Amino acid sequence: MMGMVLVLAVLYSLLTIWALLDLSKNTAIQRFDRMLLVAIVLFFHPFGPFLYFHFAKKLKRKTIFHRH
Repeated sequence: MMGMVLVLAVLYSLLTIWALLDLSKNTAIQRFDRMLLVAIVLFFHPFGPFLYFHFAKKLKRKTIFHRH
């Protein structure tokens, strides 16, 4: 049981780090949206990284459509 909890904690930590790194490299997201997404990733455990990846796709699509 304890081993499973440790594995899940490590996987969640890796997912959080991945989301924050992706967010820092993503230049298509505006500054306010970026700050909001950082808050979502850090404060809405354990759903924060999943919410980030969901909303980041929508924000990327929105900015792509606005450029045309």
